[in-house]
Amino acid sequence: MIATAMLYLGKVLFVPLALALLLSFVLGPLVTRLERLGVPRIPSVLAACLCIGVLVGGMGWVVGHEVAELSDRAPEYRSHLERKIEAVRESMNPIHRAKAVVSDLEHQIQEKSSEASSEKMAYGHIFDSQMSLVVGTHTHCPTADAQILPGGTAFQSDAGMCGDYDSVIGMVKAGATLRFWRKMPGERLTPAEGAVTICGVFVETDDRTGLASRIEPLRSGGRLAQVMPSA
Repeated sequence: MIATAMLYLGKVLFVPLALALLLSFVLGPLVTRLERLGVPRIPSVLAACLCIGVLVGGMGWVVGHEVAELSDRAPEYRSHLERKIEAVRESMNPIHRAKAVVSDLEHQIQEKSSEASSEKMAYGHIFDSQMSLVVGTHTHCPTADAQILPGGTAFQSDAGMCGDYDSVIGMVKAGATLRFWRKMPGERLTPAEGAVTICGVFVETDDRTGLASRIEPLRSGGRLAQVMPSA
């Protein structure tokens, strides 16, 4: 505590002394060199101080100029950085990526793989009138919401899987159910090999607009109720 107080009170003396020692180390070799060339002591010291002053001043001017230029262009840099960040955000968002693709194409079919039905339904409404069909997958069970959205896009939340429905989403029941019962990984899951149901959707589109004029579910074979598009 006492030492800290002494250093604080003595800073008026210590700071100039430290600067003087630093200058002596910097200027000493230059002054010695000038004296060896026959220049008297005092002019040598003045010349060395002048050189150091010019060097420090030049460096200060360069730094100040760069800082001023950076300050003038800061709004431009900020705008450029914001555009880059927004581009990265859009590239990481699947909806933005899909919009970018759709903007360059005519009407088309879009498959949306997602666990949440709400996400797939939102996706369908976002691209309503921009695609012929938006159909979901991934949950493996065919949904009963096949419809044509107000803008003309055919939609179904999930087309269902093509496989054996006497299973757990296509896998043998025994191993899959034990995982839920024990809450621990068990034997390696293997595909069920029973009767296969083919699931999908049947869609007709308008040749002029590319939008849907008809959508019906399709289920053939296996355990589920058979549904075939009408003639």
